Amino acid sequence: MYSKLKSLLTICFALAVSFLAGSAIGLAYSINPLIFGLLGMLVSLIPLGLPSGSLTMAVTQNTLIGRSRNKIGGAVFRTWKGLNVLQSKPLTVANPDTVAQQFQRNKMRALVNMFRQYLAFLRLSFNEFNNGTTPWATFVGKNLKAAFSGSPPTPTFVPEDLIVSSGTLVNPSISSFSNPSGRNISISWVDNSGQPGANASDRAVIVCATGAGEVYFLTDGSNRSDATMTVTVPGSTSLSSYECHFYMDNQSLRKSSDSISLGTV
Repeated sequence: MYSKLKSLLTICFALAVSFLAGSAIGLAYSINPLIFGLLGMLVSLIPLGLPSGSLTMAVTQNTLIGRSRNKIGGAVFRTWKGLNVLQSKPLTVANPDTVAQQFQRNKMRALVNMFRQYLAFLRLSFNEFNNGTTPWATFVGKNLKAAFSGSPPTPTFVPEDLIVSSGTLVNPSISSFSNPSGRNISISWVDNSGQPGANASDRAVIVCATGAGEVYFLTDGSNRSDATMTVTVPGSTSLSSYECHFYMDNQSLRKSSDSISLGTV
């Protein structure tokens, strides 16, 4: 009952503002203010066609009352597709928690926990194909589908299926990938600089990840033209547990290549 009364008061307030604004315009042009006041009220009552189930709204943008914003009681003025609308607050908020949704949320949580610290890399390695969204959202969207297995609601991270880069640069052919000593891993490739999408200045990057969610982005400044790179994997987990991925990126061009799964060493 209280919420209905608040809504009624809000509507009455909006109509009163419209009537006063219209009357003021009528007086300014020496025309019957009653006519303009009623016209203002009628314009404010024009319904805004929204999909079924959406929040109740009323169009308030018009030549009589102009733009409005902020809250009035239980209603909020905001801009929607170039129009000012008066939007009521929802009485209830649906937040279903099905098994399938728990599965997706658990995968999302795992990705955030693993890759939050590497946003600087992801902004470059997923910069080209964002489709109006962010590099992080592109990374998450690809890996929610690719990098997990298991049955709802508990996902299993699959490090060999991880996608850590997506772009238009061309990958070189990998010559070797080995563990020469200690926690060092070494990779060699065929220098294909000069081909379309292959620049001598492209930087080599390795990403190592375990099924337990331990992730490292590794680079030592080696370029495509160097044809080799040796990096040290931090941590204490056995190297045989790390699934490694390789790609090229170019900071000046804001581009990257698709990532390649190298396997374990």
